[in-house]
Amino acid sequence: MRVLLSVFLLSFVSCTYASTLNVTVTLSQKKQIVGQVNYIKVSVLVPTWLTKPLYFNEIDAVNLISVNTNKSAYPISNKVNGTTWSGVMKEYAVVPMAAGNYSITIPAITVHYMGENKQNLTHKIPPQQVQIQAVIPKVAKQLVPLIIAEDIILEDVVQAPEPLIKGSVLTRKVTVKVSGTSGLFIPPLLSDGSTPSLKRYTMSNHVDDNLNARKGELLSTVTQSQNIMLLQTGDSKFENIEIRYYQPSSDSIKTVSSKKHHLVVKKAPLTKQQKWALSLVIISLLIIVFVSRKQLLSLYLSTLCLIKNSEWYLFHKTRKTLKQNPVDAYDLYFAWQNHWQKEIEENSLVSQNAVLFQTALDEARYFNKHPDQLDKHFMQLRLRLKQAANTNKARLNSLNP
Repeated sequence: MRVLLSVFLLSFVSCTYASTLNVTVTLSQKKQIVGQVNYIKVSVLVPTWLTKPLYFNEIDAVNLISVNTNKSAYPISNKVNGTTWSGVMKEYAVVPMAAGNYSITIPAITVHYMGENKQNLTHKIPPQQVQIQAVIPKVAKQLVPLIIAEDIILEDVVQAPEPLIKGSVLTRKVTVKVSGTSGLFIPPLLSDGSTPSLKRYTMSNHVDDNLNARKGELLSTVTQSQNIMLLQTGDSKFENIEIRYYQPSSDSIKTVSSKKHHLVVKKAPLTKQQKWALSLVIISLLIIVFVSRKQLLSLYLSTLCLIKNSEWYLFHKTRKTLKQNPVDAYDLYFAWQNHWQKEIEENSLVSQNAVLFQTALDEARYFNKHPDQLDKHFMQLRLRLKQAANTNKARLNSLNP
């Protein structure tokens, strides 16, 4: 970050519009290291005062991070031709993520201010261009992934319940505190693959970049956490985590690593009360099944019948049959259509679509014609029927507040 203290001018765009507006664009570094902060300052000065607040659009470029600072825009005043002008200074803090030349466009700015003759004036400042070259130091080119930072602190904690038994879920939390670059450069550090002894869930990753513009320090905290279920008894080991990064102040590669975690997973034995309770439950279930076997069978058959006659089942069955043999889908279609008879009768457009589809089915059945994509037309018909049903429901709701 020490290079930020020596601010020099890359592009000095000092323009006066209609002798009443002064715009200056400066850049803290023309050539910088990848991952380090660069400041683009845009000052807008008028001889009187601004009648409306200035709105600055954010910078957007490929492989460029735009970081919000704690003094993004603030009022300023300066001497112009011996006269004090007032205005606003906008600071853009950008971090290039890859080596190369960057052509950055400062978005257009609309300025509303009071003219010298007490009239409201409006002027639009056209977009300004600045150029940045980002380089990777020779020593850092061996790093994969590339991380360039002044300092990194790594914390690796496993939060496990007690007692630790098969089926327990623990949390592994990794916290990385980075000084000198954005936390977006830190890759995922926790494995997402499960093993016979461990089931790893999706990792959460949170990056908090905090830029103190007055001190020129970019501090970032990266928090990665993951829930892990223990599937087997015995020893469970978690490998240590290692991060290698380039430190600009020493021009060298640094390494930080966490310790290995070793856990012993025990088998949870059943207590006497649990065994008696389990035996009682099993015996009770067997008695219930034996006594109610006829009722259960009847319930199963009636439920199966309801499912097979449901709109959802008939739709998927008809669609599958249309793909294989449209002739066999004839009866299935009309059974499905009974669920939508009300919508078909009340909506003329949907009724026409239904008639057209029925005509296509008749041609397939009686004339051995097989129209293309018949199943897709069937899906579109169902979609129109759902839309018609939702429309009717919305009309009824408006009448019954």
